[in-house]
Amino acid sequence: DFFLDSLDVLVVVNPNNPTGLSLSPQRLLDWHSRLAQRGGWLVVDEAFIDVTPDLSLASHADQVGLIVLRSFGKFFGLAGVRLGFVL
Repeated sequence: DFFLDSLDVLVVVNPNNPTGLSLSPQRLLDWHSRLAQRGGWLVVDEAFIDVTPDLSLASHADQVGLIVLRSFGKFFGLAGVRLGFVL
């Protein structure tokens, strides 16, 4: 967490690919709060979140300084289809 104060933008893949490790929504929201206080941004790539939907920040996507990225192709077996969206 010590590095957070020196960043303007933090990009996090949650859950991580290929390890599957994930961060709690509370930790991510804490990081977002710290970044947003300084005008920074948290970008969360949730391309693999369909496996663990309770970890999603989608319900918080309306907050300034938070960008949530999602994908159709990963979970729904659409190999080769590069289709995603921003919340």
